[in-house]
Amino acid sequence: MSLKCYYHPEREAQSKCDKCGKIICLECEKSFNVSHGTSERSYSTRHEYCLPCYYDRRIKLAQSSAACFMCIAFNIIGLIMFTSVPTSGTFDIFSMLPTIFLIALIASILLFIYKKFFDGPKRAEKIKGQKESFLESIKLSSNGTQETTPITSKKFCSMCGGQIEKNISICPKCGSNISG
Repeated sequence: MSLKCYYHPEREAQSKCDKCGKIICLECEKSFNVSHGTSERSYSTRHEYCLPCYYDRRIKLAQSSAACFMCIAFNIIGLIMFTSVPTSGTFDIFSMLPTIFLIALIASILLFIYKKFFDGPKRAEKIKGQKESFLESIKLSSNGTQETTPITSKKFCSMCGGQIEKNISICPKCGSNISG
């Protein structure tokens, strides 16, 4: 007896979602690698998520601005450090560092504001739409059981997650080549 996909009960399951534990077929699986460690001792781990969990992860990443926040923090520290450097009457690089850090700090703050309030929410809404499109295509009821026969003439792009016709070889949304 073989296991069936949670989202496509007529298909054989090939994997299990690392986040929610649902068994899924290849069409519902999205894999990604996460790097760990330092440059001397680095390794990566492979994670396999079902599409709804993958979309949830991408929404969370789109809404976070951790990299921008860290850049702002480092610029503030650098500005504090180099404003205390004594300068002589001659031109040297140390006399310009506070100005350089101040410009970098302003640029980082503007980037943070753009990512947090403009780009992030727009990307998150797009990803939410992709998730809703996937869930609509399999027509799950509120209790998680399938109401109707799934749409078998559709498939999903592995790059953008957009729903496409079965006989199309290039995704009309992102232009990536669709394998198989």
